[in-house]
Amino acid sequence: MSNNVEFFSKRLGISRKEIAEAIGKSTRTVGEKINNNIPWTQMEIMLVTNLLKTKDQSLNVETIFFKDLYSKME
Repeated sequence: MSNNVEFFSKRLGISRKEIAEAIGKSTRTVGEKINNNIPWTQMEIMLVTNLLKTKDQSLNVETIFFKDLYSKME
């Protein structure tokens, strides 16, 4: 599964620490999840989506987790 968490979190000024706090994991674990070394759970996907949506209501789970990587398009 591709994910755009890194792209959108940087664009919105949300740190890995904030993501880690939102999902109850360490920043190291968040890094592993962002790099697709550890899969995201459904609960984590929901929590990250909600966190990112606090800054950009146009975002949705499909855009964040299931679309081609935005960072490759830049």
